[in-house]
Amino acid sequence: MGQRFCVDDYFHIGQMHLGSGKPCQDYSFSGVIDEGAFAIVSDGCSTGRHTDVGARIIALSTVSALQRWLKATNTSINKLGQLVTEQHNYAILKSCEAFNLQLPDMLATCLYVCLTPTGGLVGIQGDGVIAKVYRDGSITLAAYRWDNNTPLYPAYAADNYSSFIKVHGNDPNLSPLQVEYHHHNALGDIQINPQSISLGEAIKGITQKISGDEAVELSFLAVFTDGVMQVEGVHWKDAVLQLLAFKNVEGEFAKRRMIRFIKNSKAEGKKGPLDDISYAVIRIDHEIPEEV
Repeated sequence: MGQRFCVDDYFHIGQMHLGSGKPCQDYSFSGVIDEGAFAIVSDGCSTGRHTDVGARIIALSTVSALQRWLKATNTSINKLGQLVTEQHNYAILKSCEAFNLQLPDMLATCLYVCLTPTGGLVGIQGDGVIAKVYRDGSITLAAYRWDNNTPLYPAYAADNYSSFIKVHGNDPNLSPLQVEYHHHNALGDIQINPQSISLGEAIKGITQKISGDEAVELSFLAVFTDGVMQVEGVHWKDAVLQLLAFKNVEGEFAKRRMIRFIKNSKAEGKKGPLDDISYAVIRIDHEIPEEV
């Protein structure tokens, strides 16, 4: 039995930015490299400067790191998070020099997943949602939220996170990152005990390995910006589940689903996404005939 990866992603401006004349500060990107695939979303800080530019720089520098890792033959999965951080730091420095940008332009989150037949990695730098859909129909969701609406942007590494630590009380032992877990199966929604992550641990980098055994059981792996938590009249879990309810998985399947989701919301008299929203999805097709 073989596996084939397919990807798609989409980002959309929210009503708050559309109404105020601001650009969309979300961005998404996905791709397939050899036998692996990746999906990335980034969300620029609303109170920053040109963070629509920053979101793209953060996302595209992540693409560079993931491509390098997927093309390498002897690089451990344990080093992938470090590669991403190094690429972010390099891209931020060079972009500020080349385009006369400043650090507030680079305040953007980054959530990414990278998957191969032998396993993969989930990386969380900021807030948003990770979703896993399994072949048996069960779904696990993890929502990441930061206190004071101040997530850990990769750009804060520029001053060794000192300004970020100051925002969160100057105490690395505080736990400003809250993670809410849900598991959905045929019996319904099972909420798992939430987790609090300390500032010190979060700064080290939040990554989750995906084993080869788990990769075999996955049908979809998706990342969402926190805009999915700000859809008028829809709880974030329901928004995520609706955005994963693909009717057709060919071509631009994620783009079509998001557009339909927004149209349905407005047809019900709601505003749809209030904040910018983006997601990126890896689809895993199983039972692909092996080449002889």
